[in-house]
Amino acid sequence: MRIEVIKFPTDYEIKVVLMGMGLSYDPNLDILEVERKQAHFEKVARELVKKGGSHSKFLRMLHYQFDLTAPLYLWKHLDQYKVGSTTLSTSTVHSIKKYRPLKKEHFEIIDDRILDLLNNIEDDLTLSKILPLSFLQRRLFDLNAQQILNIIHQRKGHKFKEWEILVDYMYSILPSFARQ
Repeated sequence: MRIEVIKFPTDYEIKVVLMGMGLSYDPNLDILEVERKQAHFEKVARELVKKGGSHSKFLRMLHYQFDLTAPLYLWKHLDQYKVGSTTLSTSTVHSIKKYRPLKKEHFEIIDDRILDLLNNIEDDLTLSKILPLSFLQRRLFDLNAQQILNIIHQRKGHKFKEWEILVDYMYSILPSFARQ
């Protein structure tokens, strides 16, 4: 599995989100005030994140884009978090054509006998339908900070080591006020 963040929220975008959060308290709030009192706004944000739900809706405006190569079984689980987000992926059929013959490096884990059986299937479309879930697929996808917190909350301590890696990584990229 390989993961990389290709787009983080900038410092300015974080300040804008803090300003948006603060509009509930001060309709005349501007970015300069947020910059002057950023520690205060981050403290308020931390408290709202603890409350969760609509209290932390400002986190939906912090966007991250990922480049992740992971086994299909992980994508099956990760796809449930795609609310209002986009995923772009390698075509399975085109990947098979490019990779022929399939090798162990194209899978997280695979038995040599299964690999031999797969390589004896000539039709790429048929092969794409019976690929083991350990087949590695690369996808670009975006999530917001609230979705990331949801993933962390629901998948922390999961028995798949890939979730542990992903959860730890995602936690590390969040602004400090968003970490619970």
